[in-house]
Amino acid sequence: MKRPSPVLSALVAGGLLLASLLAGCDGRASATPTPTGGAPAFTVVASFYPVYIAALQLTKDVPGVDVVLLAPPSTGCLHDYSLTSGDMVKLSGADVLFVNGDGMENFLTGVATDFPKLRVIEASRGIATVTGPDGAPDPHVWATPKGAAAQLANLAAGLALADPAHATLYASNESRYGALLAALDRKAEALLAPFRGAKMLAGHSSFLYFARDYGIGVLGIFGLDDGQAVGTGTLARMIDDAKAQKASLIVTDPQFPAIAGETVARETGLPLCIFDSVAGGTLTGPAARDEYLTRMDANLERLAQALEAT
Repeated sequence: MKRPSPVLSALVAGGLLLASLLAGCDGRASATPTPTGGAPAFTVVASFYPVYIAALQLTKDVPGVDVVLLAPPSTGCLHDYSLTSGDMVKLSGADVLFVNGDGMENFLTGVATDFPKLRVIEASRGIATVTGPDGAPDPHVWATPKGAAAQLANLAAGLALADPAHATLYASNESRYGALLAALDRKAEALLAPFRGAKMLAGHSSFLYFARDYGIGVLGIFGLDDGQAVGTGTLARMIDDAKAQKASLIVTDPQFPAIAGETVARETGLPLCIFDSVAGGTLTGPAARDEYLTRMDANLERLAQALEAT
């Protein structure tokens, strides 16, 4: 995840930003999209799916605001994503760019130089991180209701500064959606309280935030952020530790191949539970707005049921 992709300036130099993509027939730059009513649109571009969902929630029923997703929703975590010419066009028409931060969007290196007027708002700014299996801060802050709420507050504050005319509406939406995230957090606390101290093997580092917030121990991560499995020797030690320390469960993320989790579950004899980090999806537009709430709630139910069964 930490390997940088080609920078924006390289794309420009390579000719991907053709004048025809940015200009009308008369050679002038294309106008900002205009919504019904004639007022110029305020455009928010979200780097990938989790911050896109937050953007949809914050801009709900705010007039003249357009939310655009940069990476396709099925991309998931941005391991090796590279900008396309279409992405460059989206950025050229944006007023604000929402990013996760903490090293998630290395493919956006150089954006401040290439788009000096674009305001970049970092969702994870100032939020305490956990250390990933590579020893660096893990960027999956949103993968717990507490983290998602903290990111929402950062994005709302930045959006109010960028578009002060709608600051009151953004604050109202933050309060509304924040209350729903708080309710989800309370549900997690209640459902998982009987299982505090349970130990698990996790297929992806995204589970570390959830484990930290709700008192679950993680004995090891058997899949790395670039989608590659750990070495067989390390995996064997994890399996031995899971048996020796009486682990309760194997937790995997559906954005990665199921075979790794299935193999570890088979070798340990432990049950397997799917934990969806909501890193990607299939829906866009208003239909995607409640995806985090729906899918995280399903995570809670599955996890509680699996722990109860063990």
